[in-house]
Amino acid sequence: MLLPRGTNQSYSDQPYSVKLKHYIKNNLLVQSLHPDAYVRNPNFVNVVERRKLPFQSHSDFRRSDLDQRQGLYQRLCEQVWSVERLRHELDM
Repeated sequence: MLLPRGTNQSYSDQPYSVKLKHYIKNNLLVQSLHPDAYVRNPNFVNVVERRKLPFQSHSDFRRSDLDQRQGLYQRLCEQVWSVERLRHELDM
């Protein structure tokens, strides 16, 4: 997880369960690990649903959660750097 230097240093080797409550204060990608990111955040929730992205919060972060998150990042990259989307941007 990429966090601001001060945040990352102050929670260095703390367990995920301790760090999670601070993730809601960071960028949206980090916030999405916390359940509150999906509450009263209609723009984010709408994009997730419309683009069919497998975002979800994680109360724990085990190997299976890491694998799931990696799949999410791969889907995000595929959409951001999609040849069709880039062609559409160039045609505008």
